[in-house]
Amino acid sequence: MIDEWLSILARMPLRRVLSAVATSLVLFCAFIVLALVMDPFRNVLPFTVLADGFLQGHLYYPSEHLDLMGASYHGEMFFLDAIMWNGHLYWPQGPFPVLLLMPFVALFGVYFPTVLISLFLTALNFYLLYTLAQRFHFRVPDALFLATFFVFGTVYIGVAALQTSYMFAHVITTTCLLLAIHVFLSSYRYRLVLTGLCIACAMATRSTVLLAVLFFLFLIVRDNAQWKTRLQQSAAVLAPIFLVGVGMLIYNDARFGSFFETGYALADISPVFAPLLARGLFSLSHIPTNLYLFLFAAPEPVFALGQGYT
Repeated sequence: MIDEWLSILARMPLRRVLSAVATSLVLFCAFIVLALVMDPFRNVLPFTVLADGFLQGHLYYPSEHLDLMGASYHGEMFFLDAIMWNGHLYWPQGPFPVLLLMPFVALFGVYFPTVLISLFLTALNFYLLYTLAQRFHFRVPDALFLATFFVFGTVYIGVAALQTSYMFAHVITTTCLLLAIHVFLSSYRYRLVLTGLCIACAMATRSTVLLAVLFFLFLIVRDNAQWKTRLQQSAAVLAPIFLVGVGMLIYNDARFGSFFETGYALADISPVFAPLLARGLFSLSHIPTNLYLFLFAAPEPVFALGQGYT
């Protein structure tokens, strides 16, 4: 494989190769500086605190860390998206990031800088994009520029640098999906099961990512003429997703007493949004407003907000 890379490089204009490599290295160094500046090893994520709760044997935030989870507004403590239920504070999102962080929290505590995980996963995402481009016969400079554009030329750069629970989950989800594509296109013996496992891990991070499985099922149907093969391969992909999905249902029931309650319907939200929640979390009536805000609404400048935050 090394000989093949050397032969490819030998046919490339040296200036173009060096330009692509230098661009990637400079942007990576800038990203590392940005991430460390924006997260100076002091930001505590809900995932790290919840990982400490898991290590203690329960599914909610430990009471000794509740002061790390809230924000004060007019002297009153708010817990943002966390769910207060039966006297305990829960996080409604999937448990995979928590499981991923448990070894680090066990060794270094809740103040473990998750930015280090984001930096590692970002480097891995860059490599996966580069190798995927190579699989589709991109030349070395073009593959480097594609990976560079995705990581540094899209919203991903901000997502990876901002160490909030939502952004951290997006980085993990991106890695899981890129791994799923990489494994699906490989010749590994258990590539279909591993593909399903990657999608399942992404689903256990951000549940809406489950829809990504449709693209893999489409490729299975497209590339196989016999229905028996289609069903067997589809079952191999879906089996890990089904098992993880059952685990998430049990996780919901253990927290909120219902298999289908993630906690969002129990959230103590602002009165401004209460009428929207009354329509249901997945009501079709939300679609026009969301499309308008996503496609047409311009940012509104905010110069003051009441008395401000304390």
